[in-house]
Amino acid sequence: MIPGIITWLLKGWLSRWALTAEGEIKDGWRWLTASPVHALLGVVAVLLLLCGLFWHEWAVKALQVEHLAGEIAQFKTAQANATNMAREALHHQEQVYQAKAQDADHAYQTQLAAAQSATDRYISTHRVRADVASGAGGTVASASGGGASGTDGPDHAADMVAVSADDINACTVNTQRLQAARDWALGLNQ
Repeated sequence: MIPGIITWLLKGWLSRWALTAEGEIKDGWRWLTASPVHALLGVVAVLLLLCGLFWHEWAVKALQVEHLAGEIAQFKTAQANATNMAREALHHQEQVYQAKAQDADHAYQTQLAAAQSATDRYISTHRVRADVASGAGGTVASASGGGASGTDGPDHAADMVAVSADDINACTVNTQRLQAARDWALGLNQ
C-alpha cells in the first residue's frame, strides 16, 4: 500500500511540474516573439549566459595555469638546489682526489730517493771493470774486489750481461713511478 501511495504522489507531482514547465515555456516563447525588443533582450540574455559560462571556464583555466606556474617555479628551485649540491659534492670529491694525488706524489718522491740510493749502492758494489792489461782474455774484476774469469770469446759472451748505470737508473725511476701510480689507483676506492 505504501509503494502505491508513493507512486501516486510522484506521478501527481511530476505531471504538475511538467504541465507547469510546459506552460512557462510557452509563455516565455510568446513573450520573446511578441516584439523585436523582446527578441533582442532574449538574445542579450543568452549572450550574457554564454559569457558567464566562458568567463567561468577562463577563470578555472587561469587558476590552473597559476597553479602550474607555481609548480614549475618549485621544480626550477629544486633543480637549482640539486645542481648546487651536485657541484659541491663534485668539488669535495675533487679535493679528496687532489689530496690523494699529493700524498701519492710525496710517497713517490720519498720512495724514489730511497730506491735511487739503493741503486747507486748496487751500481758501486757490482760495477764490472774489464782488466785491460790482460789482453783478449782474462779476469773481469768487480768493484767489490772479487773477480770473475771470462774471455771475449763467443763461448762466454752469452753468460755476460752489461747494463749501463743510466739504464739501471731509468729502470729504477720507472719502477717507482709505476708502483706509485698503482698505490694511488688502489687508494682511490678507500
